[in-house]
Amino acid sequence: MVMPLLSTENGIIKHRVSPGGIIEAGELLASLTLKDPSRVKKITMFKEEDWRMMDEQASVEDLPAGGEAPVLEQFRSAMETVNLIMNGYDHPVEPTVQKLLKHLSDPALFEGYLAEAVIKTGDAMPEDLAKLIREGQIKTGQELQKAMVDSKEGPLANLLKKSDPVLAPLEAVVDTFKEGRWGYSLLTFSEIITKFYDVEKNFAGKAFDAASKRVKSKAASVAEACNILLAHHALNRRTQMVESLLGQLSTLPQRCSVSEFTPYPREFPATLKKLNGLQGRNYGEIALMAANIREERKGRPFEQRLNEMRAALLGRVSLRRIWDGTDMGNDVDSLVTSPTLGVDLLPSLFDDKKPEISSRALEVFLRRVYRAHNIEELMIEEDEEEGEEGEGEEGEKLLKVADFTFRFRDTPPDQAPLRRGQFVVVQSLAGIEANIDKVLDNYAKKIAADSRSPPPDPPVNVLHFTIKDTTEASAVIQGVEAVLAQVDGRLRSLGLRMVNVIVCQASRPPLHHTFTECLDFKEDSIRRNIRPTFYHLLELSRLSNYNLLRFPTINRDLHIYLGDAKTALKGRSKLKNQRMFLRRISHSDDFLSGGAERMLSNALDAIELAVRDPRVEMSCPTSIFISIMPEMIGGQMETATKVEKLLSEFIAANATRLLNMRMDEFELKVPRWRRKAPTRSRCALSLRRERASG
Repeated sequence: MVMPLLSTENGIIKHRVSPGGIIEAGELLASLTLKDPSRVKKITMFKEEDWRMMDEQASVEDLPAGGEAPVLEQFRSAMETVNLIMNGYDHPVEPTVQKLLKHLSDPALFEGYLAEAVIKTGDAMPEDLAKLIREGQIKTGQELQKAMVDSKEGPLANLLKKSDPVLAPLEAVVDTFKEGRWGYSLLTFSEIITKFYDVEKNFAGKAFDAASKRVKSKAASVAEACNILLAHHALNRRTQMVESLLGQLSTLPQRCSVSEFTPYPREFPATLKKLNGLQGRNYGEIALMAANIREERKGRPFEQRLNEMRAALLGRVSLRRIWDGTDMGNDVDSLVTSPTLGVDLLPSLFDDKKPEISSRALEVFLRRVYRAHNIEELMIEEDEEEGEEGEGEEGEKLLKVADFTFRFRDTPPDQAPLRRGQFVVVQSLAGIEANIDKVLDNYAKKIAADSRSPPPDPPVNVLHFTIKDTTEASAVIQGVEAVLAQVDGRLRSLGLRMVNVIVCQASRPPLHHTFTECLDFKEDSIRRNIRPTFYHLLELSRLSNYNLLRFPTINRDLHIYLGDAKTALKGRSKLKNQRMFLRRISHSDDFLSGGAERMLSNALDAIELAVRDPRVEMSCPTSIFISIMPEMIGGQMETATKVEKLLSEFIAANATRLLNMRMDEFELKVPRWRRKAPTRSRCALSLRRERASG
């Protein structure tokens, strides 16, 4: 077969294959050296930036005189990019999300929609309504709705009774912005998340081949099936988009100028519930975020809860148990032992205007945090030298100081060393820097005045600071470490084992940072954002052989850690030696009377959600450790028999569920009284069930 190959350029031909030779597909037959080298067209790799720049240059001609497109056009452009990402195309996620949030929070977005509706309505718009719009007196959807209802011209008198098609564009704007920028932003989030869910519901919990066949058989056309498969193929990028949107929810109230506790539109919680229902490891992180957001929004407004806490501290109301409504009393002991006590609210009241509230809040906080200890002495006082000359600026004063002594409750009193603590409230980080010497001097005086004080080695004492002003975590860590480095010798001479810093965050839970003596008073990252005694109560030291990653949870008494063994298994370098740990503290006093099943079921729910995270290996075993805080009265065998029976019944009723989550170990730590009052002391009883032993 002879096939001529024609060239449109002149030059010298150089054959690469001899005549009569056997050729293969794609083989180079000859090359042409052009007579005019300037006619050469080079082939280059495609770059995404090339067509982006061309597209931006082409759009410059359409910009108004100011050089920037109207907000509505920019918003729609951002939404087009979002839709492309959700359809599986490659676009940068984070810049797109930031552009979207910027336009959603811009008041000019409503103005753009309103201007567009005015053009569509034309001359049919009543003059008084048109005048209000021209004068810029309508800024929100609610104002537009009120103006339309108040208008008495034409068909608007019966607007509430019958919709007028002429005014449909304006009614659409009212419906879109009926809950302001906040509502429209969340409806936009719902629309994007629903696009994600509509694709992934076909694949969640199913093998890809089987799910693909089902998509092809159910799709209305081949194009629809291809679009679904293309979108699912870009699951990682689409997941990043949804996670980024959910992560920005906490900033949305401030962007939209609404309260943090403004209710969600009705559609949004239902959308989050859909995400929570997606089964499979690929959706674990999204499901966890959605579940935490739903749980967090069940709370009441911060100020309302704060006022209720003030009333409880003053003894005007009593806290109630959530599950049965039982009143828990309003004295200090009842508040300390209440399972419904809002511990994270108390630091916000340490500087309350009423001294009785601030002092009682500090006392309840200390007794609650040190509930597993015997606090023998507690003295709270205002700083006596607060108003003296030379004390510095307002932010550098000591607002409140508490001195206390305590012993471990699980150790017999004659064997437990006396430990000393001091709790100092300051306004800002500068207050710690300015008063550290004064605080340590006072600490030394207290130790010298008490003959029971143990020697400084080994260290057993503690020091707490609370910073009232909201401060970035990095600034606190850096600043406190620098201050402690300057007084390292004094800290050791006082026998300080740890320095804990609590940072208030307005309506958000406070931050916790702990600086330990064994780390030369550097921050211990394992103890970050956990209350100062939790490391001991959760027995986290037993997990020291693992590199721990903490999963977010709404319940501050429940912690979930993913542990990677520090020593890799030989011959299994590609597999991590993982283990998931759930550690829980419970203040419920009904464990033996129906609370055990509720408590254990909640723990299983949390584990089931966590194992769906893609960072968790398929073979990762799980374990549960729950420390019960209320003491049980009874002998050792009697208490062990009751708890063992409850645990056996729960395991038997949930055997399949436990096997599916690869439950390897159950451990309950139950305190009981060793002897009768007044010489009684507490001891802990640990009960463990392992899968290996059945």
